[in-house]
Amino acid sequence: MKKRILGIIAVMAVAAISVVTLVGCSPYVGLTTQAMALQEVYTGRSDVAVIDSIMGNYTIVNNESYKDSLSIIEGIEMPGEEYGIAFNKNSVLEKKVNFALSELGMNGKITEIATKYGLQNETIPVVVDEVPTFTAEELAEWDSYVTDGVVVGVTFFAPIAFKDTEGQLIGYDIDLAKAVFAQMGVEVKFQEITWAQKITEIKSGKIDVIWNGMTVTEEIKEALSVSKPYLKNTQMAIVKKENLATFSTTESWKEATVACEKGSAGERFVETLFN
Repeated sequence: MKKRILGIIAVMAVAAISVVTLVGCSPYVGLTTQAMALQEVYTGRSDVAVIDSIMGNYTIVNNESYKDSLSIIEGIEMPGEEYGIAFNKNSVLEKKVNFALSELGMNGKITEIATKYGLQNETIPVVVDEVPTFTAEELAEWDSYVTDGVVVGVTFFAPIAFKDTEGQLIGYDIDLAKAVFAQMGVEVKFQEITWAQKITEIKSGKIDVIWNGMTVTEEIKEALSVSKPYLKNTQMAIVKKENLATFSTTESWKEATVACEKGSAGERFVETLFN
């Protein structure tokens, strides 16, 4: 029996395929975004999409085409995780952002933003009991952000980060990052990144922060400093409605084409099934 995890990596507007071979199974390729995984299933190029439940629930409710044609597979135990915000090791931004999130939680701003995107039940309160203190080196680093602004790396998936009908970048993480840095008097800029290269992008200095529905993993914590968790999430499997009975178990996915984002928690889950 064979299974495939398919995807397309767009490089300079040309579709390219990144092939990875797992032990004891056939090759798969990872998609550049979770939105592409959903599109793969919607168009029939893939059978199952494994994505964040935060995205899946929001998109199926708010996208009329997806609502009519796609279904969530119930009854499969999917991994849960927490989202965090990543910075370079020992960056002053970790202390600053944690404290700002704590203050925004107390004054109701986080609840306001979460309600806008239907994420009231997914928020995790960030609590900082003491006002942080800073070294001279940290204050010098902070001065550079006050002068030059902060660059946040993102990928696009609703309701975390996406463009509205007028092309404006919105989303829970976008609005929250804006609120955090506005409170601190710092300009925030958003830059699209390749998710699988997020650690490389921040270490190279192209971005200052990864704030984009990032699952906190041991790999991330070893490489970067990470904020306190601020959202909770689980993985979710989505199929076309007519295929719900066919692919209702992970065992049946051995005959399926499974789509997920490269470098994501969904990809890690699929790897554990077939490795």
